Amino acid sequence: MIKLLYIFSFLIFSLNSTAQTKEDNSSKEAVEESTYQKDYEKLKELHIAYENSEDKAKQVKLMDDFYDKIKDRRKMRDAIGNDIGATLEWIKNNLDKTKFTSYEEAKKEWDNIQAAGMSSVMKNQEYFNFMQKCLRKHGSDILIKVMEEATPNPYTDF
Repeated sequence: MIKLLYIFSFLIFSLNSTAQTKEDNSSKEAVEESTYQKDYEKLKELHIAYENSEDKAKQVKLMDDFYDKIKDRRKMRDAIGNDIGATLEWIKNNLDKTKFTSYEEAKKEWDNIQAAGMSSVMKNQEYFNFMQKCLRKHGSDILIKVMEEATPNPYTDF
């Protein structure tokens, strides 16, 4: 009888522990989901503010103007791939395939793009710092989701 009582007590304790673990996991998942959602909403708000900032618009305009001076961007892209650092070198060696009057003009415009980019980052430091925090905490999916939702796609959003 004592053995049966011992087994019965053990079973109740085991079931209670299992139920408690499931409840703890559910609570933990709910807190994580709530934290993710709060981080997502804040990141989205900061991302939209950054994308709509004057500094970002200035940087994009400078980049558009710069790349508009390259007559055949496809040839340049084929030659340098994704190595943005090689852009100026390509221009230096292919000045006749651009609308730049000199390498120095291209370099000056490139430097202005870099300065505008740095200014944009400095003025939107809260966004970039929070983005890094979210990336460490939630992985890259949170940023991808924010960008897909908050940034219009010119090829599909018309």
